[in-house]
Amino acid sequence: MPPPAPVATATAAPPPATSELCPNGNWPTTAFDIKVYTVKGLNGELREFDPSGPFYVGEQIRLDSQGKDKFGRRTNGCNEPRWDWFEDDQGMLNSDRGWQPVLRVLAEGQFFVTGNHDQTPAREGFLVLNFLPAAHSPIQR
Repeated sequence: MPPPAPVATATAAPPPATSELCPNGNWPTTAFDIKVYTVKGLNGELREFDPSGPFYVGEQIRLDSQGKDKFGRRTNGCNEPRWDWFEDDQGMLNSDRGWQPVLRVLAEGQFFVTGNHDQTPAREGFLVLNFLPAAHSPIQR
């Protein structure tokens, strides 16, 4: 008599590994930095600046941001950065999203801007920018 045929038994497949990556394939942001990147002076030319200011009414300030993953490497994360600021009567960003929004200085005073990326707040907290009247600018129109 022949030996009985082996019977196949089903074994459960291991659960799929969960990916830490964003749906777009990037690593999520775990650290986020913001800074003043460039300043276009009253004459329309880029000017040298101290990151702590001052900045002058009529200037345009390009902000910059950088997301870092859990390994400290640059990442675009899952979504675009989001920006928040106040007061609107002193300055206005051209967008509340994106990597390098442009801020137009509208009036003198203190202006506060911050950002977050993938729900990670900026390490700097708020950038506090001091705006002075255009008449105080060393670069005139």
